[in-house]
Amino acid sequence: MSTRAHCSVVVCETRSDGGDAAASGLSGCGWDVRRCDDEMSLIETAVASRPRAIVYELHHQRSVDLAMLSLVRRVLPNVPLVILAGALAEHVARGLRAIHPTVLAHEPVDRAELIAAVRNAMRRSRVGRRRDRALATA
Repeated sequence: MSTRAHCSVVVCETRSDGGDAAASGLSGCGWDVRRCDDEMSLIETAVASRPRAIVYELHHQRSVDLAMLSLVRRVLPNVPLVILAGALAEHVARGLRAIHPTVLAHEPVDRAELIAAVRNAMRRSRVGRRRDRALATA
């Protein structure tokens, strides 16, 4: 029996101002939301808690952001990845396409849009898992 704790959504907000708009926006929706301040805590929290979705605010457009997102995708390939980003440099946009986020939302994103993006990502993930199981048993 697994001893891992389950949570609904892990949010990684690496803003220099310490803001938590995404995590705050998702609170009160019936999800267990866990906020991370940096990429390493995102990996640790996501692996330990097996979330139903990961929300990542991409503010810095550094190569480390793409590397960490790629690592998240390899470690947790079936967890929907919702990326919140402003205008993207071309190399960052190419890197994100290679990671295959479930949703790429362009900031600013209001609370209703964020909730809808996470719900849709979770729904698409469930449908995909059911389809994969059906194909495996066929």
